[in-house]
Amino acid sequence: MHLYDLVKKKHVELGRFEGMSFAPRFSPDGKTVVMSLAKKGRSAIYTMNLNTRKVNQLTPHRSIDTSPCYSPDGKQIVFTSDNGQIGNEQLYVMDKDGKNVRRISFGGGKY
Repeated sequence: MHLYDLVKKKHVELGRFEGMSFAPRFSPDGKTVVMSLAKKGRSAIYTMNLNTRKVNQLTPHRSIDTSPCYSPDGKQIVFTSDNGQIGNEQLYVMDKDGKNVRRISFGGGKY
Protein backbone atom coordinates (compact mmCIF):
# COMPACT_ATOMS: atom_id res chain seq x y z
CA MET A 1 0.00 0.00 0.00
CA HIS A 2 1.33 3.43 -0.94
CA LEU A 3 0.56 7.07 -0.24
CA TYR A 4 1.54 9.99 -2.39
CA ASP A 5 3.34 12.70 -0.40
CA LEU A 6 2.16 15.99 -1.91
CA VAL A 7 4.94 18.01 -0.26
CA LYS A 8 7.82 15.74 -1.34
CA LYS A 9 6.03 14.74 -4.57
CA LYS A 10 6.82 11.07 -4.21
CA HIS A 11 5.22 7.76 -3.27
CA VAL A 12 5.65 6.53 0.28
CA GLU A 13 5.23 2.81 0.95
CA LEU A 14 3.07 2.13 4.00
CA GLY A 15 3.50 -1.61 3.96
CA ARG A 16 3.37 -4.83 1.99
CA PHE A 17 0.53 -7.14 2.82
CA GLU A 18 0.02 -10.79 2.02
CA GLY A 19 -3.13 -11.11 -0.07
CA MET A 20 -4.92 -8.03 -1.36
CA SER A 21 -5.52 -4.76 0.47
CA PHE A 22 -8.30 -2.43 -0.57
CA ALA A 23 -10.64 0.37 0.53
CA PRO A 24 -8.20 2.27 2.79
CA ARG A 25 -9.71 5.20 4.68
CA PHE A 26 -8.03 7.69 7.00
CA SER A 27 -9.24 8.30 10.52
CA PRO A 28 -10.49 11.86 11.09
CA ASP A 29 -7.28 12.71 13.00
CA GLY A 30 -5.11 11.34 10.15
CA LYS A 31 -3.16 9.01 12.45
CA THR A 32 -4.69 5.68 11.39
CA VAL A 33 -5.84 3.94 8.23
CA VAL A 34 -8.67 1.38 8.25
CA MET A 35 -8.74 -1.13 5.36
CA SER A 36 -9.83 -4.54 4.18
CA LEU A 37 -7.25 -7.28 3.64
CA ALA A 38 -8.27 -10.35 1.65
CA LYS A 39 -6.69 -13.75 2.18
CA LYS A 40 -7.87 -17.12 0.84
CA GLY A 41 -11.22 -15.85 -0.42
CA ARG A 42 -12.20 -13.99 2.75
CA SER A 43 -11.47 -10.47 3.93
CA ALA A 44 -11.21 -8.82 7.32
CA ILE A 45 -11.00 -5.26 8.61
CA TYR A 46 -7.61 -4.01 9.84
CA THR A 47 -6.21 -0.73 11.10
CA MET A 48 -2.67 0.56 10.70
CA ASN A 49 -1.08 3.23 12.89
CA LEU A 50 0.65 5.55 10.41
CA ASN A 51 3.43 6.50 12.84
CA THR A 52 4.43 3.00 13.94
CA ARG A 53 3.07 1.02 10.94
CA LYS A 54 1.59 -1.44 13.46
CA VAL A 55 -1.30 -3.41 11.93
CA ASN A 56 -4.21 -4.64 14.05
CA GLN A 57 -6.91 -7.08 12.86
CA LEU A 58 -10.39 -6.00 14.00
CA THR A 59 -12.66 -8.66 12.47
CA PRO A 60 -12.11 -12.42 11.97
CA HIS A 61 -11.53 -13.97 8.53
CA ARG A 62 -14.67 -16.15 8.59
CA SER A 63 -16.73 -13.56 6.65
CA ILE A 64 -16.22 -11.17 3.78
CA ASP A 65 -15.82 -7.84 5.59
CA THR A 66 -15.21 -4.85 3.31
CA SER A 67 -15.63 -1.11 2.74
CA PRO A 68 -14.66 0.19 6.19
CA CYS A 69 -15.04 3.87 7.00
CA TYR A 70 -14.63 5.89 10.19
CA SER A 71 -17.46 7.85 11.75
CA PRO A 72 -16.89 11.63 11.66
CA ASP A 73 -15.77 11.62 15.31
CA GLY A 74 -13.41 8.65 14.72
CA LYS A 75 -14.94 6.57 17.52
CA GLN A 76 -16.63 3.96 15.31
CA ILE A 77 -16.10 2.11 12.04
CA VAL A 78 -18.90 1.10 9.69
CA PHE A 79 -18.34 -1.75 7.21
CA THR A 80 -20.17 -4.29 5.11
CA SER A 81 -20.14 -7.99 5.93
CA ASP A 82 -21.82 -11.11 4.64
CA ASN A 83 -21.33 -12.57 8.14
CA GLY A 84 -20.56 -15.92 6.55
CA GLN A 85 -23.67 -15.84 4.33
CA ILE A 86 -22.22 -15.35 0.83
CA GLY A 87 -24.07 -12.70 -1.17
CA ASN A 88 -26.09 -11.30 1.74
CA GLU A 89 -24.09 -8.23 2.73
CA GLN A 90 -25.36 -5.99 5.50
CA LEU A 91 -24.02 -2.92 7.29
CA TYR A 92 -22.28 -3.33 10.63
CA VAL A 93 -20.76 -0.82 13.02
CA MET A 94 -18.10 -1.37 15.68
CA ASP A 95 -15.98 0.65 18.05
CA LYS A 96 -12.65 1.73 16.54
CA ASP A 97 -10.90 -1.05 18.50
CA GLY A 98 -13.13 -3.74 16.94
CA LYS A 99 -15.35 -4.23 19.99
CA ASN A 100 -19.15 -3.98 20.19
CA VAL A 101 -19.88 -5.14 16.63
CA ARG A 102 -23.53 -4.79 15.76
CA ARG A 103 -25.62 -5.10 12.62
CA ILE A 104 -27.43 -1.89 11.59
CA SER A 105 -29.17 -2.92 8.34
CA PHE A 106 -31.66 -5.69 7.73
CA GLY A 107 -32.73 -5.26 4.11
CA GLY A 108 -32.22 -7.38 1.04
CA GLY A 109 -30.35 -4.78 -1.05
CA LYS A 110 -26.72 -3.80 -1.48
CA TYR A 111 -25.21 -1.26 0.90
